[in-house]
Amino acid sequence: MAARVTLWSPPSPLPGPISTERTTIRSYRQDDAPALHEAVLASIAEPWLWLRWVSDPPRLEDSAARIESVVRDCADPSCRYFSQAIFDRTEATYLGDLSFHHIDSRERTAEIGYWIRSDRGGSGLCTEAAGAMITAGFASQPAGGWGFRRITLLCAVDNVASWRVAEKLGLRRERYERAERYTTRPDAGYVDSVGYAVLADEWDKDTHRARPGIGWLSFP
Repeated sequence: MAARVTLWSPPSPLPGPISTERTTIRSYRQDDAPALHEAVLASIAEPWLWLRWVSDPPRLEDSAARIESVVRDCADPSCRYFSQAIFDRTEATYLGDLSFHHIDSRERTAEIGYWIRSDRGGSGLCTEAAGAMITAGFASQPAGGWGFRRITLLCAVDNVASWRVAEKLGLRRERYERAERYTTRPDAGYVDSVGYAVLADEWDKDTHRARPGIGWLSFP
């Protein structure tokens, strides 16, 4: 007799806040809009290539509407897209965003997404925060986590900073997709994407990295 599948449902309350050496990861609040907008302005050369909700030029109303949508959706038991804010440890500076999305309740899988403001890029903050978020993603819900079994990442090949974070975390590169997504950059259009993944039993919760030797699939 086949084992009964237990469907994933959102933990209540949502996990967090999560503290790392340099960051705090927490749910958004309505009053975070100015901080989010300031971070977008600090990244003015690139955010709308990857963040579809950002207009050109960026407007404070965009950030306010984005946060209002996130707060509303995360309170809905049927939500399957959860965004979290990344601040420095004092919560004085908004650094970026982490999310779990494309959640499959039956398979208990989720895709992670992230971005860090451009003027704080290259400092390892995104790797630090994403590693902690994945650890929380694999922790059981009774232990204060999200209860996922497998976490994936899919990012545009042109978004070098994003896939480098995945590789620093030791995620397994599993697929390469031609013309997978459209970007608003005039000379880009449809771009290729690369996909990564890691399983719960491949993740080291103490180092917030994948265990060595989980495998590798080459680009075509």
